[in-house]
Amino acid sequence: MKKKLIECFLGILSFLLISLHCVAQQRTVSGIVQDGGNNAPLQGATISLANASANINSVSSQDGRFEITVPGGKAVLQISYVGFEPFSKTIAANETNVIVTLNRSASSGLNDVVVVGYGNQKKTSLTSAVSDIKGDALMKRPVASAAQALQGLAPGVTIRDMGGAPGKSNANIRIRGITTLGNNDPLTIVDGIEQNFADINPADIESISVLKDAASTAIYGSRAANGVVLVTTKRAKVGELRVNYDGYYAIQNSLFHPKHMGLEETLRMKNVAAVNVGSAPLYTEQQIGEWVNATDRYKYPLPNVWFDYLLDPAPQQNHTISLAGGTERLKTLLTVNYFDQKGIIPQSDGNKRDIRLNTDFKVSNRISLSGD
Repeated sequence: MKKKLIECFLGILSFLLISLHCVAQQRTVSGIVQDGGNNAPLQGATISLANASANINSVSSQDGRFEITVPGGKAVLQISYVGFEPFSKTIAANETNVIVTLNRSASSGLNDVVVVGYGNQKKTSLTSAVSDIKGDALMKRPVASAAQALQGLAPGVTIRDMGGAPGKSNANIRIRGITTLGNNDPLTIVDGIEQNFADINPADIESISVLKDAASTAIYGSRAANGVVLVTTKRAKVGELRVNYDGYYAIQNSLFHPKHMGLEETLRMKNVAAVNVGSAPLYTEQQIGEWVNATDRYKYPLPNVWFDYLLDPAPQQNHTISLAGGTERLKTLLTVNYFDQKGIIPQSDGNKRDIRLNTDFKVSNRISLSGD
């Protein structure tokens, strides 16, 4: 009995010594998290211990300072902050004070310029709902109008083409749904002037900003109750004359082309339909044989497959040529567009021709004129 008590006492003593050793191995590391651009402290950065069995983390204070408990020996800290690149910091065994510098993320988009009202702001200054779409995204879509090209690119914006006729888009634009019993169309402003969105050549668009809420549309008053679509067209840059061509050629076809039933199957199904409503069969077996095996198709004509006559593959082509150039004082961009779309139904073709001329003239250091 005495021997067991001694073994139990020695076991408890060993456990306490190991625990005290582990506690002695732990240490507190303090430091500062700062912005690499201006060395300003960052409040709210998350500092965590990498490969830790327990969730060990800390958050930087208003002056960027933090404290975190780490085990003895070498340790690795992971630091993250919204808008900045994640960073890993290795702490040496005898190191207790560190300075962590974070670099801004290149993909955060905080410095992107967004068109708002009659000017522009950086995204960091915006508190309202604005969607910004670049013209390059619209150019990738072989469609007839800018409204069709905008489909699916802006969150909160629903576009339905209620037309479908070749070369004639009837797009229905709704920003955050239906807001009134009357007209729900948004206000469309092209280079500061109200214009029909369907008349704009997608190749001429530099960017589109969609203003969705009252804060961002307040400058336009009641006309902006259904939102505002701001379109900025391309303009010439200083330099030699540049010629650019963009175009495509495509073949359209019907997605649904039903296969017609054969002659014998058609006659037999007509008999089944007649019997189902209580009538006598329309054709006897002898008559069916005469129709199927007939050589005189004027007397026994085959049923017309109207889809084969009405729906044909149809070509579609779009060509845009632009000339741009100028000096510090005068810059000009000329764009000529030709769009032609044949219909899969004959005699339903459509085409469109468009010319845009944007000119910027610098009269003096204080006066500039623009003509579109």
